[in-house]
Amino acid sequence: MEKLRIKTPDDFVSLMGHSLGFWPKESLVCVILDDRRIGGTLRVDLPRTGASNDRLVDHAVRYIGTDRQATGVVFGLFTYTP
Repeated sequence: MEKLRIKTPDDFVSLMGHSLGFWPKESLVCVILDDRRIGGTLRVDLPRTGASNDRLVDHAVRYIGTDRQATGVVFGLFTYTP
């Protein structure tokens, strides 16, 4: 398998859509990193305006915490809301 070269933030944003297979909308995307390797990708719907963020945060933290080899995580926020 050919290695991906991610050199800019734009490259990473493009990778997020590619790894999901579609371009996310109104979503939080989490990409788990293990040193210089990309691990799992999670996409979660953003809560509606005024709704609690507790469920979103709990879901993301629980998912990220399952990868004991993770050395980092990159979050992407895809929204039209200012």
